[in-house]
Amino acid sequence: MNSQMFFLTIISINLIYTNSLSITKKTLTDLTNNSITSPNVNYFSAQMPNCNVKTCIRKFGKCQSDILCVCAEGYAHVPKVTNGIACSYKQKRQITAFLLELFIMGAGHIYRGSIILGVLKILFVVLFPCMLLYLVFLGIIVESDIKSQTCFLIGSIVVTVLYLFGVIIWYLYDVINLGLNKYTDGHGVPLQHW
Repeated sequence: MNSQMFFLTIISINLIYTNSLSITKKTLTDLTNNSITSPNVNYFSAQMPNCNVKTCIRKFGKCQSDILCVCAEGYAHVPKVTNGIACSYKQKRQITAFLLELFIMGAGHIYRGSIILGVLKILFVVLFPCMLLYLVFLGIIVESDIKSQTCFLIGSIVVTVLYLFGVIIWYLYDVINLGLNKYTDGHGVPLQHW
């Protein structure tokens, strides 16, 4: 691998990396479909034809009128998962998602139900550095002259710095937004505030 080929490879990786970040930001929200709660949806009460102890269990909420069950703290009403029992969906906790994301990048997303985003983040954080180390060692071994090895090493350092910058920005973005409770769970329900 000569030095021109190396720089073309570095430029290609950089273009792929920067384009994938912009595409990822736009499409991951669509894939997970749960970034921001719709302002028109009320997850904390349920209207029903007949509010009673069978449809509005005391542990999950209480009947405020004949047709309205108001959810207890930590519970929400998600019709597609509650099987006719109002307010029986247990909210995910903001503190748990925040701490998981703070200590294990991507785990907070998996916990709150954004499996695709969490797995992509973990793979990106783990696999990309391994691939980069492999390419660096391969380039140093394959290249015979010092000038080519130096060019390869400098290019690898540039890619590493760009990678680290991207990961740090992504990490801070997610930790700050989880801290501010901007994310929802996999069903669009807000996380239970700490």
